[in-house]
Amino acid sequence: MDIGIGPLVVRVEVKEQELASRVAARYGAFQVQDKPHATLVVDLHPGKHPVRLHHVRPVQDGDAFLWKTATCELVLRPAQGVGTLRGRCWHPLAAVDYALRCMATLILWRLNALLVHASSVVLEGKAVLFIGPSGAGKSTVVRLRPPRTPVLADDLVALAFHASGCEAWATPFWAEHPPSERGPYPVGCACVLVKGKTPALVPVPLHRAAAHFVQGVPFLSLYAPLQRVVQHVLHNGFLASPMMALHFPPDGSFWPLIYNALQVPCHDALA
Repeated sequence: MDIGIGPLVVRVEVKEQELASRVAARYGAFQVQDKPHATLVVDLHPGKHPVRLHHVRPVQDGDAFLWKTATCELVLRPAQGVGTLRGRCWHPLAAVDYALRCMATLILWRLNALLVHASSVVLEGKAVLFIGPSGAGKSTVVRLRPPRTPVLADDLVALAFHASGCEAWATPFWAEHPPSERGPYPVGCACVLVKGKTPALVPVPLHRAAAHFVQGVPFLSLYAPLQRVVQHVLHNGFLASPMMALHFPPDGSFWPLIYNALQVPCHDALA
């Protein structure tokens, strides 16, 4: 099956029939008919070993990245756009999901795109990004969104960069709220999440905005092509949309501030 992950298409070939059915059901809304940019071959079976792949730090070996537990192994070769996942695992579907996340992170650079830890909703035809680490409130702000507001992501969003600006795409990776739109949508603004009692939207200086953006890109310190894409984005496209700190209480009262921010030119917002 071919799965769309933002502008990337990954062909997933699953050897075990029951797992293949579960993968097809899990990513059904993201199946596409397109020419794949990458291929992941899965030969994984249920097992009882408790070690999870996402608890294992990847090791780079030449042009390959390896994740290895006592019973299963994930090998990705991002420059070639290929990967293999094999062995036995306590939760095969979770392992496939993690493998796809890693593959997308490591090869979206080929399309001048990045996978970023952020949630996103669509307001007035634009994507609003909410950036922060686990526990910052990415899923919370999506849950508090205005009625009939489309969701792009509540955990990981794909960002593609062009001469005209930045576009946000949904990905099949979510925590609580599955995407209701695929995208792409132009990015209207990005908000760094700060929990608080009083709603406020404060412009973030460029150097801090760059730091928050960089922290949201997985594996950035491990893979040079990702670093080159981020450098290109920061030097050539970073002012395409403003970044602000959103101080938000858990009641949704902050949304009018975001609507107003979408009307402000990005250079004025960051002045």
